[in-house]
Amino acid sequence: PRLREGAAGGARPVKHGGLVRVHYGSADAAARLLLLDPGELRPGERRLGQLRFEKPVFACAGDRFILRDWAERATLAGGVVLDAEARRRDWRGTGRRQFLEARARALESLPAFILAQLARDGVVHRARLLVRSRFSAVEVAAAAGQLVAAGKLVAAGELLADASWWKELCQRAAARIEADHEAHPERQGLPLSDLRAGLGDAAAGPGVFEALIADLGRNGFLTSGVVIRRGSHRPALPAHLEAAGNRLRAALAAKPFDPPSRKELAPDTTSQQALRFLLETGEAVEIGSEVVLAAEAFGRAKRTIGDQLRAGGPATVSALRQALGSSRRILVPLLERLDREGFTRRQGDVRVLGKHAQ
Repeated sequence: PRLREGAAGGARPVKHGGLVRVHYGSADAAARLLLLDPGELRPGERRLGQLRFEKPVFACAGDRFILRDWAERATLAGGVVLDAEARRRDWRGTGRRQFLEARARALESLPAFILAQLARDGVVHRARLLVRSRFSAVEVAAAAGQLVAAGKLVAAGELLADASWWKELCQRAAARIEADHEAHPERQGLPLSDLRAGLGDAAAGPGVFEALIADLGRNGFLTSGVVIRRGSHRPALPAHLEAAGNRLRAALAAKPFDPPSRKELAPDTTSQQALRFLLETGEAVEIGSEVVLAAEAFGRAKRTIGDQLRAGGPATVSALRQALGSSRRILVPLLERLDREGFTRRQGDVRVLGKHAQ
């Protein structure tokens, strides 16, 4: 508010915490005026403050009002609503002051009102932007579009974000993904749940994390299932697992259709970690709880079984075992997996091609 000069009976300073009457539109409400800075509001001065009403009132950002003394004998000041949804908590905080000062510097500027809100909040849903203001939805949408075109705001789906804030959020996310690649080169990528947790409140708003992932996807990152990675990232065994990984590859290649059991392949923690890497990266395929094949062997076995069923029709486990040169220990869980995939289908004691057979 700004204290009026030359008020009836002489303008008197308005004290911090003083009771006033607030006239806006056709309404008249009682409130307590709290000044942002210590001291009094003197004639000719312009100060930031907060009005705390005795009862709820409805006002919009940009509305103008008049302050009268408690007895309503004199007009004290005029003012403009800068924030219609202000809270009592931290009302003197640095961020709040910057927000209010930005709006106070350009009372008639809709872009200034928008930029001030985004500088404070970082991101907002389009439908919520200045919803309680004297500006129409059409005016707000047009001004926001101009700010996006000027590079001051970023449009992320249904969200609008301060350009600097959004850039910093994207950089933080990218840095976390890169750090995970460096610390865990064997992983496919950083779990999305870990990335969300690491970004904290910044990505907690409705739709913010999803919009962030979409933006990263347009800038060199890929999402696979529940993980995200840099597009050029290729999982690699860390140095302490390389020897174990090479032993596993050799064992699976030596007898492609009759490899050792899983327990024999990976009897210790190191080899189990290396085997998990081969499975996660697709180098190996889990056929059953105790059977693992190299991916190349699995593909070859699938083609052989498909060729046999196309050429000879329905076949028993024994016939398919002979065609593959394998054992029942391998073939039974292999066929059960192919049944689940729809590549084969069991009919009594024989197998036929399934609906998903190529």
